[in-house]
Amino acid sequence: APGDDPNGDNWDPVLNPDGTEANGKPDSGEPDLDGKDFQELVRETQSFSVIDITDDMHEIPIVEDQVGIHGEDYNQISNGLQVFVRNDTLQLDQDRIGWSSGDCIWRPDARVYNGGTKGIAMPLDYRLEFYDTVVDTSLKLGVWNRTQYRMTYQITDAHTGQRRNVIVTSPQDSTLQATSKITPFQYTNAEQTGTTMGLDLLPTWEFTFQTPLTKVMSLFPLENGVMVGTSGDGLAIYNQDSKGWQYWTASNSGGGLLSSVGLKDIIYHEGYYWIATNHGPAIFDGDVWIHNQPLEVIFDEWEADKNATLENPDNTKDYAACTAFAEDAQGNLWIASDVHGLIRLNTKGTYLTGYDDDIDFFTGPDTLSDYLDQLTDTDINDLLVDADTLWIGTNKGLIGFNFKDTVWTHYPKDNVNGLLNDDIYAIDKLPESQGGNLVLGTGKGVAIMVNQAFVVYTKTNSPLPNNKVYSLYNRNASEYYLGTAGGYTVMDLSAATADFSTGINFQTFEASWGDSTIYTDKNIRAIAFAGETGYFGTEFGVEERLSAYSWNTFGPQPGDVLEIYTRKEFSSQDTYEFQTTAAKEDAQKVVNELDAVSVVPNPYVATAIWEQKPYLQSGRGERKIYFINLPTDCTIRIYSMAGELVRKLEHHEAVFNGAEPWDLLNLDNLEVAYGVYIYHIETDTAETIGKLALIK
Repeated sequence: APGDDPNGDNWDPVLNPDGTEANGKPDSGEPDLDGKDFQELVRETQSFSVIDITDDMHEIPIVEDQVGIHGEDYNQISNGLQVFVRNDTLQLDQDRIGWSSGDCIWRPDARVYNGGTKGIAMPLDYRLEFYDTVVDTSLKLGVWNRTQYRMTYQITDAHTGQRRNVIVTSPQDSTLQATSKITPFQYTNAEQTGTTMGLDLLPTWEFTFQTPLTKVMSLFPLENGVMVGTSGDGLAIYNQDSKGWQYWTASNSGGGLLSSVGLKDIIYHEGYYWIATNHGPAIFDGDVWIHNQPLEVIFDEWEADKNATLENPDNTKDYAACTAFAEDAQGNLWIASDVHGLIRLNTKGTYLTGYDDDIDFFTGPDTLSDYLDQLTDTDINDLLVDADTLWIGTNKGLIGFNFKDTVWTHYPKDNVNGLLNDDIYAIDKLPESQGGNLVLGTGKGVAIMVNQAFVVYTKTNSPLPNNKVYSLYNRNASEYYLGTAGGYTVMDLSAATADFSTGINFQTFEASWGDSTIYTDKNIRAIAFAGETGYFGTEFGVEERLSAYSWNTFGPQPGDVLEIYTRKEFSSQDTYEFQTTAAKEDAQKVVNELDAVSVVPNPYVATAIWEQKPYLQSGRGERKIYFINLPTDCTIRIYSMAGELVRKLEHHEAVFNGAEPWDLLNLDNLEVAYGVYIYHIETDTAETIGKLALIK
């Protein structure tokens, strides 16, 4: 290894495997441990050699101690063999990092640790494996004053199987989360002892994870999967049959998905999926994105461009956000904006143009109530149409709009109606067989509307895991799902009294490691079922409910394996073996390509450039033409135009020599006359005929 070596004890895997410089100790005459010292463990190629080992008893050096290891063209050529080596630099092999087992869709990333004690890039490959039970603990070392977490996973050297010590940051219990960071550590001594960071141990790589479905906000069930809207990662479509995912963003949809941000609702209307985004409603038929120009203009003009100038009126285009949809019995689509009110749209069944659409705007009366002036003074979170009434969930209570009679009714939280919070996140309606009541997911419990009042269940009077109820899904009378900010509950309404004050049973489920229940249950903002399969949208992705106690998370689970590879420099311990095959003639090519034989020069005009004038002799000297592109074995016959044999040549050469000269002498060793001649080339399996000309 390079560098100062005052004691002659630098470590080398071959020359000095007992060297002490790499033991991480400041031996006499050596500097204190630092990154450069530690890199002596890391490969640094000096040269390479190539050896012929055809006969393992008599190895023959072909190329020795070549230093062209970074693609330089310094290499020798020997026996027709040119060795061209391009060495690598130590780095992560991003193309090979990935999950080799399981269906985890988290995207791993890695870098050299860059915390207080700088990390060292180690030329190791790692395997991250997940188990049913705790199999390891993270380190509690020196200045790293952290809890020694139990882990249901471990990292090993992919080649030796040796466990690597790690520190995990941002863990939750013993499982891995999308926010977790894993840092393997390398001992600097052969005994692998000590706990002092920077002396006994050095950090290496830092592994992190990203979920492609951060903060799921909406779900729409499909026949064989689910459509997923996220808060910042665009739209994803999961196919349950193929187990495959398709991802759409504003970029790869050509702008059809108007924004990858804020996909709060999805509805299927007139054969198209309508997707609420931060730039207005996007329209998708499953393959092609559709633009509705008038709607796009409306959502653009609603929000002034904050950085626009007279010179650049479109600078930093800003749009109003679309937040929710609902469809009425007349086929109209109701579209909610964030703070600009409502749109009622009738497309008249045409989607190629939006200019014949009927578009109406609704912002409510001048004063909705003493508590809220207009609809534009609050965010709209959800919409539901019930007969002629549009129910609107806002951040300032529930609003009912009878669009037939144009009557607005506001239900804020108060002591009279029993509503405990103004944040209405979700609205649902029970079927008439269950009473036909409205159900609200609010910032403080689930509220059931009875007449003009509400019965509310919170953490205080029920097993609800969290007071913020973000999502509602009514599967049947005994399975009503409530998704909250921390877990989910199933309500059984089959024995509920008419006023819903009693008879409701709650079953609360908590997240845990494994596949028997939900894995991550933070902020369940969407729940949907496709047949028997349920989908729960959480802070970190989608959870697939196969049955009550059988789940599939698309995050890591027991049995999943992540392979992490590095690209490495060559080392003196590396040997690459390859075989060469002797050149040979392809018999079929001889048959197919014999017509490629030609004569040079043709015509021969008095002389050829390779003919040399005789030295100290009279006369013009030897004359010569060449037949080229010949097979290894063939017979050449040259005839006059009258059909007389002028000369016969036998060609028997190695595969590298496909040329045969003719000295322009006939069978009697006399010079031939100028004129046109016919040549015939014959092999055992093929023949060809051509002409050549000799010009005086």
